[in-house]
Amino acid sequence: MNTQFLTNKNQIGEMITSQQAIPETLGEGQILCKVDQVALTANNVTYAVTGNMLKYWDFFPTEDAGWGIVPMWGYADVVQSNHADVPVGERLYGYWPFGSHVVMDATKVTPQSLMDGAEHRQALNAIYNQYTRTANSPGFEPAFENLVALLRPMFTTSFLLDDYIYDSTPTAKTIVVSSASSKTGYGTAFCLAKNKADRGDYTIVGLTSAGNVDYVTGLGLYDKVLTYDQVDQLPGTDAPAVYADFSGNAKLRAAIHHHYGENMVRDIVIGVTDWTQQGSAKGLPGANAEMFFAPSQAQKRMKEWGGGDFMRRVGTDLTSFIQFASSQIEVSEKSDAAEIAQLWTDMVKGKVDPKIGYILKM
Repeated sequence: MNTQFLTNKNQIGEMITSQQAIPETLGEGQILCKVDQVALTANNVTYAVTGNMLKYWDFFPTEDAGWGIVPMWGYADVVQSNHADVPVGERLYGYWPFGSHVVMDATKVTPQSLMDGAEHRQALNAIYNQYTRTANSPGFEPAFENLVALLRPMFTTSFLLDDYIYDSTPTAKTIVVSSASSKTGYGTAFCLAKNKADRGDYTIVGLTSAGNVDYVTGLGLYDKVLTYDQVDQLPGTDAPAVYADFSGNAKLRAAIHHHYGENMVRDIVIGVTDWTQQGSAKGLPGANAEMFFAPSQAQKRMKEWGGGDFMRRVGTDLTSFIQFASSQIEVSEKSDAAEIAQLWTDMVKGKVDPKIGYILKM
């Protein structure tokens, strides 16, 4: 049986499990994958919140339209194959359902990767349909699987966001990052700090909750760390500022815009960790809020740099980030279905320790 964790699309903190029969036979070119271990982070909450708008629910459709399967990043093993070039036992890294099994249509198979060519996925972004054959690909050594699952997807977003900020707003003198304790948030700060010497000086400010100030300060990535009620202390009001928003909190957005006025030159929405406090961004001074879609920036850079150079740049910076973050993260594995469902609820409510990286053993 295939165990599925289903999320209420209208009340995303609500999760149930469901048992579905696994097909007894596979069609031509199909493979059956057993999900082994995936990472649960605030990124997954963003997938759920924006599931309808950005079509995240469409990757792994369900029979009941009111319930959806949140995509997860991690590893799975091929346990049945009807494709001559994909053997049983193959280990794949990629985008998996919040569940135990999935049938995929293996297409565009190369020694390093394959695509899921399922018909319902062809209208969705191709980046999410690509799977890495880990045995033939550097950077996927077994000893680092937990950290790769936890950090690779988020860091790719961080890399692309850092690139987009400088690409679109090279004159920015202050860059404000909300949810500064989140892995994607401090991954962005890591890139911003690393590249500062080559770009000219700017100030990186992390906004976080009072309970996370010491942790965020200890990362050593932010030039200044403030709590959410200290917006009036944000520096650089006389020069261009950029807001990298991982929280989605409308009240916080308004306060930052009013603080900087017309010098708020770019407002980039990446995540919605504080998803209950969303609201309109209309009528605020400064730039209009814009949604950041990492695959679009990736496609732009792959066209300009070439796919190989793009992957080399991301891989080089990811290696450095994993070395940095390995001392910042305590990995916790969960395998009990009830514990996993409760962890999801806690993640949605923001009641998790930023120091802990959660790996689900499906």
